[in-house]
Amino acid sequence: MVNLSPALRLGVSVIRCASNNKKGKAKTILAECRSVLSGHKELRIRPRLSDDKVEFIAWDPWVQRLALYKEHKKVKSVREDKHSRDVNIVAQINERNDKIFDAEDALRRPFFHTKT
Repeated sequence: MVNLSPALRLGVSVIRCASNNKKGKAKTILAECRSVLSGHKELRIRPRLSDDKVEFIAWDPWVQRLALYKEHKKVKSVREDKHSRDVNIVAQINERNDKIFDAEDALRRPFFHTKT
Protein backbone atom coordinates (compact mmCIF):
# COMPACT_ATOMS: atom_id res chain seq x y z
CA MET A 1 0.00 0.00 0.00
CA VAL A 2 1.27 3.45 -0.87
CA ASN A 3 1.56 6.00 1.91
CA LEU A 4 0.00 9.28 0.83
CA SER A 5 0.17 12.61 2.55
CA PRO A 6 -3.10 13.85 4.08
CA ALA A 7 -3.43 16.54 1.41
CA LEU A 8 -2.97 14.02 -1.38
CA ARG A 9 -5.42 11.61 0.26
CA LEU A 10 -8.01 14.40 0.40
CA GLY A 11 -7.42 15.23 -3.26
CA VAL A 12 -7.86 11.62 -4.33
CA SER A 13 -11.08 11.25 -2.34
CA VAL A 14 -12.48 14.47 -3.86
CA ILE A 15 -11.70 13.20 -7.36
CA ARG A 16 -13.41 9.88 -6.59
CA CYS A 17 -16.51 11.65 -5.29
CA ALA A 18 -16.62 13.93 -8.32
CA SER A 19 -16.38 11.00 -10.73
CA ASN A 20 -19.09 9.07 -8.83
CA ASN A 21 -21.49 12.01 -9.02
CA LYS A 22 -21.35 11.99 -12.81
CA LYS A 23 -23.11 8.64 -12.93
CA GLY A 24 -26.77 9.28 -12.34
CA LYS A 25 -29.42 6.67 -11.89
CA ALA A 26 -31.56 5.84 -14.85
CA LYS A 27 -34.85 7.72 -14.80
CA THR A 28 -36.52 5.66 -17.50
CA ILE A 29 -36.79 2.00 -18.49
CA LEU A 30 -37.01 0.47 -21.93
CA ALA A 31 -39.75 -2.17 -21.62
CA GLU A 32 -40.72 -4.96 -23.98
CA CYS A 33 -44.49 -5.14 -24.43
CA ARG A 34 -46.27 -8.11 -25.97
CA SER A 35 -49.65 -8.39 -27.63
CA VAL A 36 -52.14 -10.42 -25.63
CA LEU A 37 -53.48 -11.90 -28.87
CA SER A 38 -50.43 -12.98 -30.82
CA GLY A 39 -47.31 -12.22 -28.82
CA HIS A 40 -46.12 -9.47 -31.18
CA LYS A 41 -43.45 -7.36 -29.45
CA GLU A 42 -43.10 -3.58 -29.19
CA LEU A 43 -40.68 -1.48 -27.17
CA ARG A 44 -41.92 1.37 -24.99
CA ILE A 45 -40.22 3.75 -22.61
CA ARG A 46 -41.66 4.29 -19.14
CA PRO A 47 -40.52 6.07 -15.96
CA ARG A 48 -38.47 3.84 -13.66
CA LEU A 49 -40.23 4.89 -10.48
CA SER A 50 -43.80 4.34 -11.68
CA ASP A 51 -45.62 1.44 -10.03
CA ASP A 52 -47.84 0.83 -13.05
CA LYS A 53 -46.72 -1.43 -15.85
CA VAL A 54 -47.28 -0.29 -19.43
CA GLU A 55 -50.60 -1.25 -21.04
CA PHE A 56 -51.87 0.20 -24.29
CA ILE A 57 -53.99 -0.62 -27.32
CA ALA A 58 -52.20 -0.67 -30.65
CA TRP A 59 -52.44 -2.21 -34.09
CA ASP A 60 -51.18 -5.80 -34.13
CA PRO A 61 -49.79 -6.55 -37.61
CA TRP A 62 -49.83 -10.33 -37.08
CA VAL A 63 -53.62 -10.55 -36.62
CA GLN A 64 -54.50 -7.29 -38.45
CA ARG A 65 -56.57 -6.02 -35.51
CA LEU A 66 -56.27 -3.73 -32.54
CA ALA A 67 -54.86 -5.60 -29.59
CA LEU A 68 -54.02 -5.01 -25.98
CA TYR A 69 -50.29 -4.83 -25.28
CA LYS A 70 -48.93 -5.50 -21.79
CA GLU A 71 -45.45 -5.02 -20.42
CA HIS A 72 -43.63 -8.34 -20.48
CA LYS A 73 -40.14 -7.52 -19.21
CA LYS A 74 -37.58 -4.80 -18.74
CA VAL A 75 -35.04 -4.62 -21.55
CA LYS A 76 -32.66 -2.05 -20.09
CA SER A 77 -32.37 0.97 -17.84
CA VAL A 78 -32.00 4.11 -19.90
CA ARG A 79 -29.85 7.03 -18.82
CA GLU A 80 -30.35 10.20 -20.82
CA ASP A 81 -26.63 10.93 -21.05
CA LYS A 82 -25.66 7.44 -22.19
CA HIS A 83 -28.60 6.04 -24.21
CA SER A 84 -30.06 9.14 -25.83
CA ARG A 85 -29.80 7.59 -29.31
CA ASP A 86 -31.79 4.51 -28.23
CA VAL A 87 -34.45 6.71 -26.64
CA ASN A 88 -34.82 8.81 -29.79
CA ILE A 89 -35.09 5.76 -32.07
CA VAL A 90 -37.75 4.07 -29.93
CA ALA A 91 -39.68 7.34 -29.55
CA GLN A 92 -39.71 7.89 -33.33
CA ILE A 93 -40.88 4.33 -34.01
CA ASN A 94 -43.66 4.56 -31.41
CA GLU A 95 -44.75 7.96 -32.70
CA ARG A 96 -44.96 6.62 -36.27
CA ASN A 97 -46.88 3.51 -35.14
CA ASP A 98 -49.33 5.58 -33.10
CA LYS A 99 -50.11 7.79 -36.12
CA ILE A 100 -51.03 4.81 -38.33
CA PHE A 101 -54.64 4.75 -37.17
CA ASP A 102 -56.96 7.54 -36.04
CA ALA A 103 -58.88 7.32 -32.78
CA GLU A 104 -62.27 7.38 -34.53
CA ASP A 105 -61.18 4.69 -36.95
CA ALA A 106 -59.89 2.59 -34.06
CA LEU A 107 -63.24 2.74 -32.28
CA ARG A 108 -65.03 1.37 -35.35
CA ARG A 109 -62.74 -1.64 -35.67
CA PRO A 110 -63.47 -4.78 -33.63
CA PHE A 111 -61.34 -5.26 -30.54
CA PHE A 112 -60.41 -8.77 -29.49
CA HIS A 113 -58.84 -9.80 -26.24
CA THR A 114 -58.15 -12.96 -24.33
CA LYS A 115 -58.13 -13.71 -20.64
CA THR A 116 -54.77 -13.39 -18.96
